[in-house]
Amino acid sequence: MFMNSVHQGANAFAFSNRIITAESHRLSRASGTSRIEHCTLTQVHLDCTNAVNAGSLITVDSSRLSDCTLQTTGALAIAHGHMQRCRLSVEGLLRITASHLRCCYLRLQPGSGLIVEDNDCDVLNIDGTGGFSHTFTLQGLFTRSRFKGLLIAGGQLQAIFYRTLWRDTLVRHSVLNHSLFNRCVLDDLRFHDCSFSGSTFSHCETGQKPLVFERCDLRGCRFIQIHPRQCRFIDCRGISAASFTL
Repeated sequence: MFMNSVHQGANAFAFSNRIITAESHRLSRASGTSRIEHCTLTQVHLDCTNAVNAGSLITVDSSRLSDCTLQTTGALAIAHGHMQRCRLSVEGLLRITASHLRCCYLRLQPGSGLIVEDNDCDVLNIDGTGGFSHTFTLQGLFTRSRFKGLLIAGGQLQAIFYRTLWRDTLVRHSVLNHSLFNRCVLDDLRFHDCSFSGSTFSHCETGQKPLVFERCDLRGCRFIQIHPRQCRFIDCRGISAASFTL
């Protein structure tokens, strides 16, 4: 059974060097910076969705979270953490750095942003709600993960994606230089006005719809065990400099 607490009038909370299990905390007027440092949280629910402004921030540093839910209308920053089977929902910026994530679910609201850098991500599920994410950076290794229903504008996606599913996603005005898509399923994935210098698509499946590149720069891009018929190229540059190996 959860121990529930509502912090009436409080604008932030702070947990440090604590072990917390099966608790639910909700801030009624979140507006400041809440901190979780050097903690172990199991089955903890933190709700900051009643924030009085979008400038509220939750920081999680050097902590371990299992089976937790964090919801906020503000921003969430996680660093040097270990997370498994956690659910995160943000309307601001979600930033995760130097952490280990396993079997986690991220929900991005319209206009929110995502920065995932220098992490080890296994079975990471990222869903969008139909609005463009104006900040979107992915770096590191993503295995057995899922990206679904995302609209990405101005992104930096320079990562390794292994056995990862991309479905119903549009990426535009983004840089994917030196990225690797290896043994991925790319189902209704569209790239508009993107750069792929030095990137590789290897042994990928395309589902019912072809992989679409529109007005993209494909110079130095490699396609291994992907037939050109699986792709659709519209007004792209550098196709002659791209390589296909069947």
